[in-house]
Amino acid sequence: MSDAIRRLVNRVDRLFDRRSLHAVVEMERSAGAPVTATAHEAFERVAPSTRRLDRTFRLKHVSAPAGIGVDGRSACWSFLFDLPRRRAQVSADWTLVWDEASDAWSRAIAASIARPFPPLGGLVRRQVEEGRILYRQMASQWLDERARTPDLPVPFVDSDRALEALATRGLDASEAEVQLATGVDDAGEPVWIGTTRDREASVPFAADAPRSAA
Repeated sequence: MSDAIRRLVNRVDRLFDRRSLHAVVEMERSAGAPVTATAHEAFERVAPSTRRLDRTFRLKHVSAPAGIGVDGRSACWSFLFDLPRRRAQVSADWTLVWDEASDAWSRAIAASIARPFPPLGGLVRRQVEEGRILYRQMASQWLDERARTPDLPVPFVDSDRALEALATRGLDASEAEVQLATGVDDAGEPVWIGTTRDREASVPFAADAPRSAA
């Protein structure tokens, strides 16, 4: 098949591909009272915008980039999602905004960006435009990208419970600052990973996982 024919086929396939996301979508809204939140509380505040884009959305990663308090709560949570039907990925943040004048948290916002996959303007998109590869090949690349990291279960063990479990493994948030994010263990199972300056431990992420799992 020549490049010219591929370009023609690709234009037709693009025209009829009405399900996939074809542009970057940015969203921001007020999201709850201006108080710190657990991971699951923050998830419930960013999920609605993601769900409106794709009801089949899948959670891929969670972290607390600003750190986590001794109560398992944070002023900022970051989430990554896949939108399986839209062939897109979402990065979403729930964040408290600090007001210098009142010296207190003033509001909470949920902001997210949905980006088509493969990235707009990237090599694969250029190859499709030039007719070097078929548009439909992006669908198989999306399946490979989806499989690269596991879908995380929802509901999940909340951050306050995770911090309690980590304390039994030697990571006591009252003694050292604990960073918290998701990952996978040696068996490929999703876990919360807690880290301090000189120590790391993990506990199950899935709500129904055995409490003794590493």
